[in-house]
Amino acid sequence: MKKISNVTEVFNSHNYFLGKTVLDIGCGTGELTYWMAEQGALVTGLDKDSIIEIAAMKAYNHRTHFISGRAEKLSFSDLSVDIITYIASYHHIPITDMVAAMSEAYRVLKLNGLIFFLEPVPEKDTYYEVTRLVEDEKTVLLKVRNIIKNSMADHFKELREDYYFLERSFEDYQALIAFNVPDPVKAEDALNKAITVFQYYAYRHNLPMDQFRFKSVMRLNILQKI
Repeated sequence: MKKISNVTEVFNSHNYFLGKTVLDIGCGTGELTYWMAEQGALVTGLDKDSIIEIAAMKAYNHRTHFISGRAEKLSFSDLSVDIITYIASYHHIPITDMVAAMSEAYRVLKLNGLIFFLEPVPEKDTYYEVTRLVEDEKTVLLKVRNIIKNSMADHFKELREDYYFLERSFEDYQALIAFNVPDPVKAEDALNKAITVFQYYAYRHNLPMDQFRFKSVMRLNILQKI
């Protein structure tokens, strides 16, 4: 498992994006969308309306475009995309729609096109110990891995499965809650519980809480259309 300081380091060892047409599904506020455009791709970021508005306002880049939409019903022509990215987003698709989203990815991808899945891994004694305080996603994340590995196995082959980790502080968790939990009561409850968890693990590692870092583990799967 390799330590990284930024998600883009997962892709730095390969020039995947130069000259490619990319669909970034669940693009969030667009950081990776813009980064892929800087690598020479033509990138469409897809997410819900409220998020897309934030992403589109961040910066202008003639190689990026943002639209609202759903992974299980893409407004793209058959065989029109080189690469699809799901960066910590596939697990947000309703479970009942995940296989349909895979079918849509297969439809719009060109032959030999790639899908990148980068998803959190719910391991004990990692950042999962605090992310689960708002919503425990362990069941759905295990379901995601099963679908990536087994769904449409006759249509995709797996090129890679690698594991990485980022280091996350309590300040990182505060930022996560601020962005993802609009209810102030739920946000305060999660932060109070997280303080206790951080203090416990910091004590176990003989560190002050502000110096302790959880490993945030993620798994990269790359599938190729065949």
